[in-house]
Amino acid sequence: MAASSLNLTSLDFDTLKNNLKTYMQSQSVFKDYNFDDSNLSVLLSVLSYNSYLNSFYLNMVASESFLDTAQILDSVVSHAKALNYTPSSFQSPEAFVDVTFSTTGVTSPFIIPKGTQFSGSNSNGVFTFVTDTTRSVTSGNGTFVAYNIPIYEGSYINESFVIDNTVENQRFILSNPNVDTGSIQVTVYENNNTTGIDYIPATNLFGVTSNSAVYFIQAYKNQYEIVFGDGVFGRVPQNNATILVTYRITQGTSGGGVSSFVLAKDLGTYNGGQATTIVAVTSAASAGANSESIESIRFRAPRAFQTQDRAITTSDYKTLILDQFNDIKTLSAYGGETVDSSGLYYGKIIISPLTYAGTVLSDSRKKDVITFISNKMSVGLTPIIVDPDFLYISPDITVTYDPTRTNSTSSVIQNAVINAVNVFNSTYLEDFNITFYHSAFVDYISAVDPGIVSVNVTQYIQKIVKTTLNKSTSLSVNFNNALIPTTISSEGAFLLTDGNTYKLVDYIPNSTSLNVDANGNFVSNDPNKSLYLQSQNLLVQQYTKTGFVDYTGGIVNINNISVADYTNGSQGIYLYGEPVNNDVVASTNQILEFDINTVKVNVKTI
Repeated sequence: MAASSLNLTSLDFDTLKNNLKTYMQSQSVFKDYNFDDSNLSVLLSVLSYNSYLNSFYLNMVASESFLDTAQILDSVVSHAKALNYTPSSFQSPEAFVDVTFSTTGVTSPFIIPKGTQFSGSNSNGVFTFVTDTTRSVTSGNGTFVAYNIPIYEGSYINESFVIDNTVENQRFILSNPNVDTGSIQVTVYENNNTTGIDYIPATNLFGVTSNSAVYFIQAYKNQYEIVFGDGVFGRVPQNNATILVTYRITQGTSGGGVSSFVLAKDLGTYNGGQATTIVAVTSAASAGANSESIESIRFRAPRAFQTQDRAITTSDYKTLILDQFNDIKTLSAYGGETVDSSGLYYGKIIISPLTYAGTVLSDSRKKDVITFISNKMSVGLTPIIVDPDFLYISPDITVTYDPTRTNSTSSVIQNAVINAVNVFNSTYLEDFNITFYHSAFVDYISAVDPGIVSVNVTQYIQKIVKTTLNKSTSLSVNFNNALIPTTISSEGAFLLTDGNTYKLVDYIPNSTSLNVDANGNFVSNDPNKSLYLQSQNLLVQQYTKTGFVDYTGGIVNINNISVADYTNGSQGIYLYGEPVNNDVVASTNQILEFDINTVKVNVKTI
């Protein structure tokens, strides 16, 4: 009996062609044909190719129709637009400088125009920074000092458009994809360019009337476009009006970290005289960002829609701030009642942000965040920004491998393990409110090479303790994880104001404060759980009590320590402890990550 239907459960070319042949062979009129050698084979190939291409095309169309599955940036941006989400643009790194001009022939005031260029460099090359506003400085003696000037990496460009009502759905697309949308300024010149109207950006329709001179920014592929109102929400520019758009283009995070600048333009001549310039940096370049990735848009767009521009839950704070400040990589937001049982922080929302550069926000950027989020919070709540608290893991990894199961040498395996540690760090750590799972890390390292037969990891946790130099200070260092007694010590030595160098330890060797347990490990039986300063450069090593340790809570309390300097170029006291549990937990404002510089990898054969 002839088959009445085709089997279309598989849509690859070979299966399609075989199914077509099977169907044709089942028809009585074609039962004697050789489909492999006849011309019908060519026709079946063409039909199979056509069916395959159509199925592929339709599958791609269906995939691009949903935010979850779209792979093309234009599709993802289009879906985000329906959720009223604008992907973040590039953002210029920001620095602050004090500039002193010693002049002759210049009368007050001294003008520093918008776009004044400064030059600086880092490991990525030489970068140009510019001022974003015009500033005037007054003086009565010819020396003009401009304090705390913000400068931004990049350069300003102008684009102009002409309103033409004969063009249906006219679009005003900015040509450079490296635009920092926060720097856009729009001026509309009407009445034969005799009237200039400055338009301001709007992010929603609240308070926008038919006369509001506002514009909206929306993404277009990897670019941005300016959208004006429709006469109901927002003013419509006149026909034949000229639109002048000024904006800054930037290289994003590449310009971060520049800490020394020179003035690239002679402002003495600009002000009608001569000037020598000294530039002092008050804050190195930070807060730069690159344009938002497809995966970031896919994650943030629905959550931004969910918040409806209001900060109610802690996740709302995270979504709104990350949407507005694309230089912030991640943040933690939590209620003040979770911090202090005394009620000191009741009514406070604590926000702890981290930049893509792994640094804390500058003071000016913190003010921007506070100003932004305050207008979206419930009445009676106050936002507070605290810097992230970094908790580092220092793993000591021993890998045993079987040479008969792999072609890799021990050095190759060692390098592969080090690379795997870096990938694990960037993929699973470097964030707030996460847990380092020891078993998952061991499995991850075990999968590096088929020759690895066992992995043993001993990890210490580390905090960098910073104090005000030459000032007596008491500190409470929170490891947030229970610590094993006798494992607490500081790496290297530090100089106190008494002229001697010391280390911090929680035990005194060969003393009655130590016992040996059944496994041969030292155990402290010090009822006071004391912390000691161990002298490093005295003829007779001395131990001076300087605090105490809460081993269960993982808190090290240091009392009245006066540090004169850190040795070996350190940025603080590197304090280590071994956790009781193999899994390490971070909470509230703690960032958990590996200290890559202290990772130890030992490879041995069976």
